[in-house]
Amino acid sequence: MAATGRPYTGSYRPACASTRAPRDYYERRIKKGKTQREIVRCLKRYAAREVYHLLVVSPLPTSLPA
Repeated sequence: MAATGRPYTGSYRPACASTRAPRDYYERRIKKGKTQREIVRCLKRYAAREVYHLLVVSPLPTSLPA
């Protein structure tokens, strides 16, 4: 959490700026009538799922090879 007591909300911005897929998703959801807040929430959940699957599928090694 940030010092203001609110959670950090800027984590989606670099991803949206660097790739085309989040921007396309954003545009589709705006056309469907979703709010920016709803769209950002969904993008954050998507990012969290991706990170989780990366950690589960390829966990960090517990020891270094000799």
